[in-house]
Amino acid sequence: MYKILMKKKNIVIKRLIQKLGHTNRDDIESSLNASAVLIELVEQKQTLPLFLKNRGEHLSTIMELAIDPSNQFNQPYLMLVLLSITKRLRPQTPSAANMFNSLDEDIQTNTKPRNYAGVTIPGWLMGFDPENKEQQRAHEVLDFLGVVREQELIYNLLLILCTNDIKFKGSLQSHFDHSPDQEYSKIYITNQQGHKVKKIGLTRLRALELLQNILQLMFPSFSKMVVTAVKLKM
Repeated sequence: MYKILMKKKNIVIKRLIQKLGHTNRDDIESSLNASAVLIELVEQKQTLPLFLKNRGEHLSTIMELAIDPSNQFNQPYLMLVLLSITKRLRPQTPSAANMFNSLDEDIQTNTKPRNYAGVTIPGWLMGFDPENKEQQRAHEVLDFLGVVREQELIYNLLLILCTNDIKFKGSLQSHFDHSPDQEYSKIYITNQQGHKVKKIGLTRLRALELLQNILQLMFPSFSKMVVTAVKLKM
C-alpha cells in the first residue's frame, strides 16, 4: 500500500511540474496552484526524497525549466519550489551545520569492505546509519548539490541576475526620447531619498534568494561570515 501511495505521489509531482512548463504561458492560477502543491509536498518528510530519487529526476526537471528563458512566465514559481527545497535541507541547529564532518569521519574510520549474505558492502557505507537524521540530511544535501552542479544552476542564476527585463530598439537614450516617462517608470523607481533605482524584478529577486540558500548549503557558515563582514564594515 505504501509503495502504491508513493508511486501515485510520484505521478502527481510529475504532472504538477508539467503545469509549470512550456505548455502554460499565461494561466497564472494554474501556476500558483501547482507551485503551492509542490511546496506542500516538499515540506512533507516522506515526500521530499521523491524529488531526489533516480538521481534527482524531478529536481533536475524543475531546475531546467527554472533557468530556461523561454519559460519566463513560470520561472518565479519554479524558483519558489527550489527555495522551499533548500530551506528544508538547510541545517536547523548549530550541530547539524557540521553534518559533513560526520560523513568524513565515517569514510575515514570505515574503510574496510565487509561481506553480508554474499554481498560486498563498501567500508564507507558501513558508517551510514539511516536512522541518523544528520547523516541522512547530509546525503540529501549532497544529492541536491550534485544536481545543481549538473545543471550549472549557479552559473545560470548569475545570468538571470544580469539579464534586462526590457529590450530596447536602438540606444537607451533614443528610446526614452520617444516616451521617457512611460518607459522609465517600467524599469526605475524613486526611493525615499529621491534617487532613481532600477527595479530588481520578481524573477531576479527569487534567483538572488535561491543563490544565497545554495551557498549556505555549500558553506554552512556562510551566513555567519556575511554577518561578521557587515559588522566589521559598520
